[in-house]
Amino acid sequence: MTTAIALSDEQKERLLALAKEKLTIVHGQQVETIDPSIIGGIIINANNKVIDTSIKSQLRQFEQNLK
Repeated sequence: MTTAIALSDEQKERLLALAKEKLTIVHGQQVETIDPSIIGGIIINANNKVIDTSIKSQLRQFEQNLK
């Protein structure tokens, strides 16, 4: 999981529970990466799937829509 800032333990637990439910994760290891360049939001990689709700991704998509 990639975030722009460090998450609290409670936030990590809620996100892990949500990821397990949405991505049907049975076993796994949570790896937290801090990347300020994503500005905000979160990127989750699991089971060869990516959920990218980062501001950086949204701005990139907005830019593509303008072209």
